[in-house]
Amino acid sequence: MGVHNIKLYGFPVTATVVDDCSLADSGIIQLMNQLCELKIVGIDVKGTELSAEPQLLLIYVKDRCLIIQLGRMSSYPSQLASFLGDTNICFVGANMNRKADVLKKSWIPLVWKGSPMMHRVEVGELAARVLKNADLEKCDNLEELAKKSGFDFKEADEKKRPTPNWAAVCLSEEEVKCAMREVFISYNVASKLLSQL
Repeated sequence: MGVHNIKLYGFPVTATVVDDCSLADSGIIQLMNQLCELKIVGIDVKGTELSAEPQLLLIYVKDRCLIIQLGRMSSYPSQLASFLGDTNICFVGANMNRKADVLKKSWIPLVWKGSPMMHRVEVGELAARVLKNADLEKCDNLEELAKKSGFDFKEADEKKRPTPNWAAVCLSEEEVKCAMREVFISYNVASKLLSQL
């Protein structure tokens, strides 16, 4: 658990890592209060090769990221199901169908009770539609998609790093940055594209 004030792609971001349900609920409420007229939320799920269960759920709004250590919790945050099922929120990211399936197959179905599961949009599909360029939907690399969409989020000190252990008790600042890259780019590309409409 902890708060990390970091720079990601040159932008200041506050990341809060929680492994407690009440702290996760509080973080979700704080992020909901950050939502503006567009109601866009970046979302990502991280897991490990050893477990089909999601280890981390990343929720990103504006310059804040809540990282919920799902794999370390014995129960669920009470706000999570209603938040993910809120049809007024557009959840953006990459591989959204796979991530929704991962969440549905974990303990989250115990709390779902028939609610809709995330109004979700693939960031590549969104870029293709807004910019009228079908090739963007097929772009596999988010940094490349961002660049082709007119945003260059290339990290100056970008190096290939091994994938961290998302099930770790404590995440270092570098691991938090690594975890946030995808959700950060997805949110920022989507919010800028939607503001152009």
